[in-house]
Amino acid sequence: MRGDRVLASLALVVGLAGAAARSWYFALRRPLWLDECMLALNIASRSALDLLRPLDYNQAAPPLFLWIERAAVRLGGVREPALRAWPLAAGVLLIALVWPIARRLAGTPAALAAVALAAFSPTLVRYTDEAKPYGTDALLTGAVVLAVLFVAEAPSRRRWLALAAMGLVAVLASIPATFALAGAVAALALHPAVRRDRFRALAACALVWALAVALLYLSFYRPEARNPHHQEGYGFAFLTPGPGFADRAGLAWRGTILPTFAGNGSVIPDASRTVLTMLTVALAAGAVVVARQHGAWAAVLLVAPLLAAVAASALRRYPLGVPRLMMFASPLLVLMAAASIGWLAGLVRDRWRTVVAIAATAVVAVPMATGTWRALRAPWRGEDAPALLKAFDDRPRTSEPVYIGARGIPSWIFYTTNWEKPNRDRLEFYARAAGNGPSFENGASRLRFVYDEGNDLVFRYHDRREILGLFSGRQWRWPTYQGTADPGWAANEAARIAREANPCAWLYFTHTSENTYRPITWDMRDTHGGRRDVQLVVPGGVLYRYCFPEGAEPVMGRSRAAPGRSEPALGPS
Repeated sequence: MRGDRVLASLALVVGLAGAAARSWYFALRRPLWLDECMLALNIASRSALDLLRPLDYNQAAPPLFLWIERAAVRLGGVREPALRAWPLAAGVLLIALVWPIARRLAGTPAALAAVALAAFSPTLVRYTDEAKPYGTDALLTGAVVLAVLFVAEAPSRRRWLALAAMGLVAVLASIPATFALAGAVAALALHPAVRRDRFRALAACALVWALAVALLYLSFYRPEARNPHHQEGYGFAFLTPGPGFADRAGLAWRGTILPTFAGNGSVIPDASRTVLTMLTVALAAGAVVVARQHGAWAAVLLVAPLLAAVAASALRRYPLGVPRLMMFASPLLVLMAAASIGWLAGLVRDRWRTVVAIAATAVVAVPMATGTWRALRAPWRGEDAPALLKAFDDRPRTSEPVYIGARGIPSWIFYTTNWEKPNRDRLEFYARAAGNGPSFENGASRLRFVYDEGNDLVFRYHDRREILGLFSGRQWRWPTYQGTADPGWAANEAARIAREANPCAWLYFTHTSENTYRPITWDMRDTHGGRRDVQLVVPGGVLYRYCFPEGAEPVMGRSRAAPGRSEPALGPS
């Protein structure tokens, strides 16, 4: 008992350290990056009812998460802290949640290990500070597992009702919660007491959950599940039979197992096959430990959600191995790893068990904590759009236009909108162009030459003309970018900028890691005689001002119409 108190006290300290690390990230107020901006635009611009319609910018998120976020911005304003407040809370709650789960499944030594692994998991820490539903996915996986354990301990009517309610909350707030619920049904179906006396209660829960999932899918998720952009972008993460299956399976294996324990949480860490195999064996051993202590049903509770995700991937309904999309599985992996550590501690005599539990936990958790500390000292800044926009706003007031690269459109419209009195026409114009339109940031190659396109992608806003960039044709497909920009694209964009210049123009680019934007600046220099007057480089972004010789191109909006089309109309003011 004294050893358990020591372990519990140490778990409290470790858990508080994990919560402090998350709070530190939150306090940095990192600007929203591309994906966050696209979802935040929907949250900030729509009512709670409108959030039930298909989202703009090819986004998908569960309705309850969207409503929580909408309530947060109504209370705290359309700002990073409000948008990330719930993800922070979900991340901290998960640390507290793994203690009772692991203690029930594998004992107090395993519970200490689970708290430490959850506190310093790169993936769990990274996505606590992001205005996306990934942290909620992890929390609700843990909540479903705990609710199942409560029912397994004492299958009373009250606990069954609580489990049913938890399942409904989970499917409303998390897309991959379906996998956790599949594991819950499979596990309880194998539980002796449930199979003998409470199978009707389990069947009722399963029916209610299945109806809720079907209703949400048919009315809410189906368009995004069939979205061709998502099918293309995540094609390598689907475990469908065919050429390249072995490579895709290997990538899914690495992307499912490794990010919870190593790396920076957002990409698959570079680890050897030996390390990956050893970690997988340790996780499997943890499942075996749980099965030996409680029965096969308990191991199924941890493993079945992963198998359900594999099945969904084979049906092209869920990308497997993408770290952020696999966050729902992180608590399960943490619990299996913790069970292995608890088993090691159980191999020694009682008086040494506490020491071994602490030492074994430290061997795994200290490197993770060290990585978290390094990340705190040099945090990922994402895309510092506010710094670029401050420099742009500080310029002398002129009628010079601004060109916004396609990947910069979401951050530009998010950070330049007056959310107390938003210009709805402007928001709709940008959403049409950058959703599935010609400015969609991840559009696939046109497979043709680009010439004299995008002349109608100009919006008059206050004292400036905003030129929306065309997509380049260089597409992100998991796990990296594919191909090159379409031929003629850079020349087309340079010509658009030169024609609108008065005689100078500003250029705004974010999500710049691929450097696709550089050929535009080269073409402005070499073809149009443009001279760079201002350059501001920040993490993930750049702002330019280019000036052109008078008379080199038509100015003041005298844009050439595309062949066979009338002179384009500018966006509304």
